[in-house]
Amino acid sequence: MNLDRVTIPIEPRTVGGCLDLAVQFQRMHGRQILALTSILALPGLVFTHYLASVTESGLWWGFVIWFLLTPIVGSWIAVGAGHRVFGEQFTVGSSLRTYGPHAARLTVLLWWYRVASFVASVGIVTGFLVAARGGNLPEAILLEQLEGDRLRRR
Repeated sequence: MNLDRVTIPIEPRTVGGCLDLAVQFQRMHGRQILALTSILALPGLVFTHYLASVTESGLWWGFVIWFLLTPIVGSWIAVGAGHRVFGEQFTVGSSLRTYGPHAARLTVLLWWYRVASFVASVGIVTGFLVAARGGNLPEAILLEQLEGDRLRRR
């Protein structure tokens, strides 16, 4: 992280604590999450509907579209959460601005990890290792780009 002399306390959480925090985050930022999801979900739904109407394999195309779009939306939400952790506002614009300059590289990384996880999931042990070791690596790379401007000004 690009932070100077800033201490961010990290506390261990139970599974229940993580779920409580996730529900609380959803309640606080539901509109932003819905807006970020809609940016790719609505065109994806329209395109899937079109493919289903003109081909017999529309459902499979829907799976492919979902497979390709969900990691991008997940990264946008992770960036918004990262902004919130640093005391900044979680806005749709800030998430997209952070993702934008690195979009091509990160999208390829996200898809590569999605494919690697899918291929590795054939074996239980290998699937676990890929998910545990690198499942969130593209998001971590993206979060390292955050500046934490508000924390620096204190």
